[in-house]
Amino acid sequence: MSKKLLLSSTAIVGAFALATPALADTEVTLSGQVEFGFSAADEETIDDGRGYFFFMDSETKIEAEGAADNGINYSAKVELETDADGDGGDVNADETRLAFWGGFGRVELGREDGAADNMFIGGEDFQAGTGGIDGDGQNLNINLVADSGDAAKITYFTPRVGGFQLGASFTPDTGDAENDSDDDAGDIEEHWELGANFTTSAGGADVTLTAVASIGDAEVGDDDLEDYGIGGGVEFGGLGVGVGYAFREEADEGNGLTVGAKYGFGPANVSAGFSYDDPDEGDDSNVLAFSADYGLFPGVTVKGDLSFNSDDADDDGDSTTAGVVTLQLNY
Repeated sequence: MSKKLLLSSTAIVGAFALATPALADTEVTLSGQVEFGFSAADEETIDDGRGYFFFMDSETKIEAEGAADNGINYSAKVELETDADGDGGDVNADETRLAFWGGFGRVELGREDGAADNMFIGGEDFQAGTGGIDGDGQNLNINLVADSGDAAKITYFTPRVGGFQLGASFTPDTGDAENDSDDDAGDIEEHWELGANFTTSAGGADVTLTAVASIGDAEVGDDDLEDYGIGGGVEFGGLGVGVGYAFREEADEGNGLTVGAKYGFGPANVSAGFSYDDPDEGDDSNVLAFSADYGLFPGVTVKGDLSFNSDDADDDGDSTTAGVVTLQLNY
């Protein structure tokens, strides 16, 4: 089984060598979003004397995709964060990557989310609105498996065989900076993300089970990264339910849990979500969120979340409430 699932370096080299014959036309697509939002929370959450603010979240994605005559597919993607700050800030590239896929699996090269982030399924994946327990509310606190973010990396996903798929990512330095060798607090070097998932259909329901690991060496201090997570989800008709659990052995030691349920009907989605974080040092955090979104007309969606956070402090815990409403146009 391992020979079918794991791709050797020789096979990777061979796949790229085979991609040299005549190519089909490359198709370039442009897509993106522009979102305007209103966020509000109590004084314990937004300590600015006002308690509310407006915000924008806009991005543009450019993708070029093609295929070789031998069936090897390839693409390049650039995602641009296109919001300007109060000083007329610059346009920044958020994610940039090359990808090659075919019967050998899929290889991704560049600044893109890694295997652990892409393969993990938890309650946060079954949320409506802006994302519920993982959305735009100001009092959220999800602390599951740490990943490498959009630092430059190499990622490989195996083909799916019998419902199973494996994935792995390697990032030299999560601080990136051209793989800077300087020691920076909070950065992880020689970072590995490993993932496995299984999908199947049973009784009309789609089931996904996942397990991931995120491991690396701290550039500063003794707290290396060693995080593990398991999770899964079930979808039946318009209903989806997911659960995720993570335990952190070294840096930020502790454990976390997410539970989410989402239901879609027509142009609307509603959800409820719960997240729990229990660090070995510090206070527990419990977040309950209710979310909804509605398609007003093609490409335009109104979204909203209401979240409650109860911190179990040793002396006097703070309970906070936050809400967010946005209007988003996708193109």
